Amino acid sequence: MGNTPYAQTLYGIAKILKEQKKYDAALETLLKYNGKSKAMAHQILELAGDINRIQGKKDKALASYKKAIKLNTKNAHKTYQKINSRINKKINSIEG
Repeated sequence: MGNTPYAQTLYGIAKILKEQKKYDAALETLLKYNGKSKAMAHQILELAGDINRIQGKKDKALASYKKAIKLNTKNAHKTYQKINSRINKKINSIEG
């Protein structure tokens, strides 16, 4: 699982910062993710996409969402289809 506890901590901090509308700080926190936890990669990318979308950075949001789907499809977790469906709805809301 790599560095999952570290990734979970970063994710949790970033979610709190997002809820506090501290979007730049949340994105900075997510940038500390080192990519070693494959189990958390799609969640971190989805959250980065959500924050970028809130900030009106549609291109960055789309890039994050699409990368999350690509990584999550490789994930052996059984719920990947449900997660990808949720992310695809976000992509469709941006692309129209």
